[in-house]
Formats: sequence, structure tokens, C-alpha cells
Amino acid sequence: MSFRDIFPKSSKVRIGRLPLGALLICVYLFLNPLVQLYAYYFNIDLLNFGAPLWKNFIIYGLAAPFVGYLLWIKHERARFAIYIFLTLEITRAIKGRHFDLLALSTAIIVYLQTGEARRIYPSLKPTEVTGRMKRTFTRFLYIMGKAK
Repeated sequence: MSFRDIFPKSSKVRIGRLPLGALLICVYLFLNPLVQLYAYYFNIDLLNFGAPLWKNFIIYGLAAPFVGYLLWIKHERARFAIYIFLTLEITRAIKGRHFDLLALSTAIIVYLQTGEARRIYPSLKPTEVTGRMKRTFTRFLYIMGKAK
């Protein structure tokens, strides 16, 4: 996967074409860095935002907006990315006893199971994933053979 696969040059996605549920998830993910900074500076324990800054900055400052962008452009791996992100969120919510975050993350997962979300963000096809992995491994072996 190259940089151009993740960030296509021409994205024809419009706000009006996203359903309300997907739009709310994108807005929530895009606002995570601001909420993180607000919670940190005002020492508020909101969801899982706040201290320690460096760990939360990686999660809420970098990962959350990136996953939101993938959802926004309806990338083929957006569903997989949001599941990975929400798994991290649920794990941190249970560890930190933030049951409000646990409820929010679970609600997002439940929304992703609806027909509307499945049409927008289809699941990865196992045959395509294994084919891509085989091609990558073959290229790696070819490069390693050339390097000798």
C-alpha cells in the first residue's frame, strides 16, 4: 500500500452523501485532538481524555483524525481501521474504568453493524487480503534475492 492509496488525489466525497451516523462518528474523531487539549489544560476527566499527554496525543491527536479521514473518504479499509481504534478505546476504557467511553465505543460498534453502515463501509474480503499478502511477500523475496 502506498501513500497514494491512503490519500487519493481526487476524493469525490461530499458531506451530504454521508448518513448522519457516519457523519457524527467522523466529527467525533476529528474533534478528538481539541477535546484532548481542552481536558488536559483544564484538568477535566472526560471520557478518556486528559493526562498523560504524550500517550493520549498519539491516540487522540494522530490516530483518531486519521481514522476519521478514512471514514470520511470511504476508504476500503475504513471499517477495519475503526474496529482497531475502537478495540483500543474499549481496552483503555475498561482499564481506566471510564464506562462512558465504553458505552460510546460500544454504540459506535453497534452502529457499524447496521445495514446503512455496511453499505458505506463494506468488510474486507479475505481472498483479496490474502492475495495482497502473497504479492507483498513475493515482492519482498524478490527484493531480498536482488540484494544479495
